Amino acid sequence: MLGTPAALLLAGLLGSCGNQAWTEAQKASLSPVSLRQTGMAPGAYHAPDATNPPGASGAVPAATGGGAIPALIGLAIDAGVSKVQQSKFDKAEGHHAAGSQQHIPGDLSRRLSDKLDRSLKKDPFFKDRLKQGASASIQPTLTSYGYKRVSETEEGAILMSPVVEAEISVTGNDGKSLLKQKVLSPGGSPAPFRDYATHPAKARAAFDKELDLVVQQIEAIWSRKLGR
Repeated sequence: MLGTPAALLLAGLLGSCGNQAWTEAQKASLSPVSLRQTGMAPGAYHAPDATNPPGASGAVPAATGGGAIPALIGLAIDAGVSKVQQSKFDKAEGHHAAGSQQHIPGDLSRRLSDKLDRSLKKDPFFKDRLKQGASASIQPTLTSYGYKRVSETEEGAILMSPVVEAEISVTGNDGKSLLKQKVLSPGGSPAPFRDYATHPAKARAAFDKELDLVVQQIEAIWSRKLGR
């Protein structure tokens, strides 16, 4: 299940290959390069997640000087709060949640492929290097998607947003991995969950927006790796 958008966004931006720019030799290994079709990780869809723990797992150890026992206490607090939050949501929106998945576009992976293809064809570095079937490759994978709690109104209504997590892997023509990094859309379309569950067009548009935000993050990765 996805964590908080902010936490996973930070983790994705750090990535497994760091923020160092590619060397000239690494850039050369991407000429030409192919964009592979977006894969879909097994079990990528997750049920609506209405949890937003208070962060006690970090706050309690910090306030008490650290240690295993305070850390366990903090984890227990977070788990308890999350359980209450999810239970509250399930009671209020469970009848909507059951059918909400059918309104999520079934072609999310194709949509991400199309958006990435258009983006790469505009990129100063990649646009003249794209070649179908090239041994160097860019491989996107949808690793998780669904609805995630964003906030709560003063009246107690839980606001949810579609959230999409993807992994982008880049391999040079020498077979060496140049990048493997996850990116998470920020959940930029908060609305009462029932709005998404009962209005298919709104759900499709919101997921499409999250895919655009994923592509924007990938574009930012290119800028860092290419030193521009």
